[in-house]
Amino acid sequence: MNSTHHRSDRLVLGRSPQDEAVEELAEEQGWQRVEEVTEDGARQILWAVGPGTSLTYAEDPVSHNAYAVLVSEDKETFEETLDVVLDELMPWQPRALLSSIEQAEDALARARAVIRAGLGAPDRYDEHFFTRIREAFESSDRWVREAAVWATAYSPWPQYRPLLEATVRNDPEEKLRADAASILAGFDAQGVQGP
Repeated sequence: MNSTHHRSDRLVLGRSPQDEAVEELAEEQGWQRVEEVTEDGARQILWAVGPGTSLTYAEDPVSHNAYAVLVSEDKETFEETLDVVLDELMPWQPRALLSSIEQAEDALARARAVIRAGLGAPDRYDEHFFTRIREAFESSDRWVREAAVWATAYSPWPQYRPLLEATVRNDPEEKLRADAASILAGFDAQGVQGP
């Protein structure tokens, strides 16, 4: 019989690194550091919270943000630990991730906000995140469009396919066309079809 896993969304902690805050929390809570791995510029630290429960801290080399993911086999342990993580580490709330796109004062800040929102988007389709990222695909600024392309890689929703396909066909920037094609290849490898 398969055990049911409870898994948080990627909890965006802000610009990398944020490991000291996580380390401090882990010490306070008595969590055991299991391993640290750095691969392709992506650093990850795994903490054992308790039996069947772990917290992964990661630094994303594309968005330059750090995030955490909590996984547990036990619903009660998951909920209790998630409350502690939310209270102590204060990750970006979904609403704040989205509003930071609208509040960005220039294209670079908007691009950073778009990719941060992509990182923090849930694995299951969310209309609010999709709308903000779709709008960024339509930007006249190439950096915002590039952020939108990469934002789709974190949560490969079928709804992103037409946007990526249009970028491959129509974007004036060769690099963006190539990036979109690369992400579509990733979607294909995962069996993600169109909506």
